[in-house]
Amino acid sequence: MSKRGRANRNPISGPTIERALGRAIAILSLVFGAQSVPFAVAQLGSMKPGWAWIVGIAIFGGLALTAVSGFTLRGFEVMAAFVSIAYFVALVTWSIGAKDPTHVLVGVPWLWYMCNLALTAAVVAFSPLVATVYLFVIPGAYAVIRVLPAGGAASPGRAALDSVYVLILGGAALILITLLRRAAYLVDAAQLGAIGRYADAVREHATEVERVQVDSIVHDSVLTTFLSAARAFSPSERQLSTAMARNTLRELGTVVGGPKISSDTSLASMRQRVRNLCEEIGVEVDLRSRGLDNHTIPSRAAEALYSAAIQALLNSVQHAGPGSIERWVELDWTERGVSVEVGDRGAGFDPSALSGERLGVRVSIQERLANAGGEAEIESAVGEGTVIRLQWPRLAA
Repeated sequence: MSKRGRANRNPISGPTIERALGRAIAILSLVFGAQSVPFAVAQLGSMKPGWAWIVGIAIFGGLALTAVSGFTLRGFEVMAAFVSIAYFVALVTWSIGAKDPTHVLVGVPWLWYMCNLALTAAVVAFSPLVATVYLFVIPGAYAVIRVLPAGGAASPGRAALDSVYVLILGGAALILITLLRRAAYLVDAAQLGAIGRYADAVREHATEVERVQVDSIVHDSVLTTFLSAARAFSPSERQLSTAMARNTLRELGTVVGGPKISSDTSLASMRQRVRNLCEEIGVEVDLRSRGLDNHTIPSRAAEALYSAAIQALLNSVQHAGPGSIERWVELDWTERGVSVEVGDRGAGFDPSALSGERLGVRVSIQERLANAGGEAEIESAVGEGTVIRLQWPRLAA
């Protein structure tokens, strides 16, 4: 059985913006690339074969890979950077690639038809500062090439007009994308702050609930037991006082040490709690489960599994990196016991270099499961995501 937890989608969150940019660049790569092919073929005879083949493969091959990565969002920024760099190299070497630099080219260089695409790819791939420099360098280089014979020997006025046109469209793309990313960053930061406040509120609530329970037991049970013991003179009164004392100790053990092993929690309810939290924090998570129905485990183990899984999920939200990250939570009832897997395809990390001060992993996940009789396994590598597997064994019959 596989179900996807429905998240509260925010239209300007980081993953949403990056996904929209990726698909937009992918479509533009296909459109402008197809538009430029006939002009590149028509001007093939005016260029040196070696230069023409190298530049053609680099640019058109890069556009094809950018289109694929734009839809899959895997290596998208790398391919966008490659296309923008390849375009810059092709532009500044255009005169060198011409067979006869003194021969006037008919029409405009075919690189003109994808100039705005290269600028947009640079805005996506590089920092705003580098993209701004690129925005002014490309139109300037094109203006120089355009007035040369190999670029069509256009008049300085026409070359300047074309460059200003490219500069305006590229500047609009730079401003729009920068503003969208900035807004998405602020939204994500607010979301992470809300997650932190939620965790603090949960801890404060748990502390308050425990305090109230202890106060209630002290007032209702402990004092009553003391009064009963002070008035116990006969054997029957002493026996009653002893029974009350034992009952009070059991109640105190429940509050301080957590739920008793005989108190069970259904796995279906634990799955629902995970789904509810995913919806509250607004993160898209693929929630899957198998064989949970009609099965229960001790409440202390269920609480440890749930808390460790949520901590792992919060760590993923905070540390997996920007962009669209695939995340999943899988709960299974197997022959070995209850298995919970929390994973993502994000940035990952080196577990061997994990600092002892990272309490979220060491205490909230590993020690929490160990104290409840379970175990946690962490599998991660830089650039390959993180998978945390939680296991709790079944009780013997």
